[in-house]
Amino acid sequence: MVLKNKIGIFTGIALIGILVALSMSSNELVDLEALSTPVGFDNIRVTSITENSVEVVGTTKVKVNCEVEYGINETYSSTATDSGMMDMGHTEHKVTLLGLEPSTKYDYRFKASFQGDDYYSKKKSFLTSPLPAAQSSMDR
Repeated sequence: MVLKNKIGIFTGIALIGILVALSMSSNELVDLEALSTPVGFDNIRVTSITENSVEVVGTTKVKVNCEVEYGINETYSSTATDSGMMDMGHTEHKVTLLGLEPSTKYDYRFKASFQGDDYYSKKKSFLTSPLPAAQSSMDR
């Protein structure tokens, strides 16, 4: 009887988990995967794009210092850090990437060091804005 009750409870918990997972969009499932790291990257996105700069924001579930690694074709050859992140860790992160090329696709990811290990968010991409029409015709 005890075994039967334990199986029934386990089945009920598993069913609830399946129903919750089915009610989520695929984007939410990716976020849950990112949250499974000790750092818990979440809500990483670009909030402002120009032809030569981008603002990247994100959150972590623990206070950490973060930097953004970025480049073309997943090279991650450049890094940028919010000056506010230098002294102490926090959970809300905002980094401005400067000196970008117009109409160019960049890959980026957050990197955080926590308890002696480095953790990375999933790779994301953005496309910088083109040069304004007047400026690009003047360059010719």
